[in-house]
Amino acid sequence: MKKWMSMLLCAIMIVSALAGCSGGGNSSKNDSSTPSASNSQADASKADSTPTPSGDATTLTVSIFDRGTTTAEFGTVTDNRYVDWINETFGAPNNINVEFYPIPRSEEVNKLNALMASKDAPDVVFTYTDSVYYNFAKQGGLAALDDLLAQYGEHINTNLAECLPYGQYNGVQYAIYAKRAARDITGHYIRKDWCDKLGITLRTDENGFYTMNIDELYDALVKFRDADVDQTGQQIFAMGMSGSGNQTRSVTGIRDAFMDAANITAEQIACEPEFMWAGVKEGFRWLNKCYNEGLMDPDYGTQADTTKKAEYVTANRTGYWTDDSWWQVNVGAALEALNENNPEAEVVALKLENVYGQMMQQNYPPTAIICMVPVFSKAQTEAVKYLDWLADYENDKVLRYGFEGENYTLADGIPTDIHLDYQNLSDYALMYNGDPDATVNTATVVASLPEFTKTIRTQNLQIGVEGGYTPYPFGQEIVALTNYKADLDAKIAELYVNSIMASPDQFDAVWDQYVQEYLTIGGQQVIDEKKAVYAEKEGK
Repeated sequence: MKKWMSMLLCAIMIVSALAGCSGGGNSSKNDSSTPSASNSQADASKADSTPTPSGDATTLTVSIFDRGTTTAEFGTVTDNRYVDWINETFGAPNNINVEFYPIPRSEEVNKLNALMASKDAPDVVFTYTDSVYYNFAKQGGLAALDDLLAQYGEHINTNLAECLPYGQYNGVQYAIYAKRAARDITGHYIRKDWCDKLGITLRTDENGFYTMNIDELYDALVKFRDADVDQTGQQIFAMGMSGSGNQTRSVTGIRDAFMDAANITAEQIACEPEFMWAGVKEGFRWLNKCYNEGLMDPDYGTQADTTKKAEYVTANRTGYWTDDSWWQVNVGAALEALNENNPEAEVVALKLENVYGQMMQQNYPPTAIICMVPVFSKAQTEAVKYLDWLADYENDKVLRYGFEGENYTLADGIPTDIHLDYQNLSDYALMYNGDPDATVNTATVVASLPEFTKTIRTQNLQIGVEGGYTPYPFGQEIVALTNYKADLDAKIAELYVNSIMASPDQFDAVWDQYVQEYLTIGGQQVIDEKKAVYAEKEGK
């Protein structure tokens, strides 16, 4: 474990490989508008061994995000060295001319809807929004891809097999979902230096991760509350549970730690909200206890952004929190400030053991961006050929890191010293959100982070997927969910916040009230519809 971690953390100066979040320096397009032989490692292997087709080339139009972040040296999102490379490596051998259609990132959905309605959309379009895809499929706006994938989808069928069911609508493959590399959602964080000073034991598991059970955590929180460890003279909120966009996400880690996996069925995971699963209510009862004992900020219910949490972390006022595992990416400056203000401060990732002994944690689905081909496209075959070419790992590598020896070097198989021509280069890759290789992806994710957060993020990438569960691929629109989602999401937030902040003697009444309200305003309809679809798909 230590040797592996060291290898990852040696990969410095690497930009994040997350789609749309890459960063790096700039190289001039004019330096090498055509990749040299040494840097075109994919050229020879990707060129078709059969003779180049004759006749006029087919034009294939492909959407591309225009983020307004290109440079004069790079070119534009439609005209640059990578567009040239795509056409030389994929286009020419297949007698296809690939042209990119720019869509402003902030206008993605509205622009796509307008283009589809007017039948002016490119041959390859994409969205991050499931409901947009379902709407196009329902209205007959998308090409069926089953036969084309059977004939031309070798890499997609092999490398994206886990994702394909998510792109099936009523049993027909209308979309190809990209593969998400990092699946973890929740991370736990604790001040190890506080634990050391107060004589609190942090056990380590077989992988070397710091570990606690819920009783050990509670005892630690009480000691955090009662001891001004850093002598700040300020009130200590032992458990920093506010922030990260909403109050519900910040308690997910505790909720999941109480899930009774042995008594939660696959049907429940697919069809019911988490708060109805076995064990979850007791997790919120535990949080209610913590709140009423002053272990949490009394203003928890009104803290709906990361600002207050960041302040508590920076000011040595909180010793433990659970939150989105990407929190340290978004507000990593808070941890850096803590480190600068208090060099002895040590924050570590914590593995919180499940109360029932079997880890069960919410994970992102294995999917990312949704790629589609409009039914009116004249280049459907070419579109699938192109997407399959993108699904080849070697081609993805070029569109993620650039050219070896020029844009990056390899160290033990890990791209290092990356100098990207364009900070959002991976927008061209489409088929993968992050490097397909898990080890490489971990290295690229952590390498661009502040030094104080590298180890935490590395550990969370592994801790956060143990016992992971993901949304069920229904393969069709759940109409009731479309109709009631906004109201139901708001009701879940109310349930979480108000049950935690209730007086202990009112906890059960408050919990039961909000559960019933959820079911009454459309929740039961959603559950019933999901169960009907689930039964049909599973043959029950």
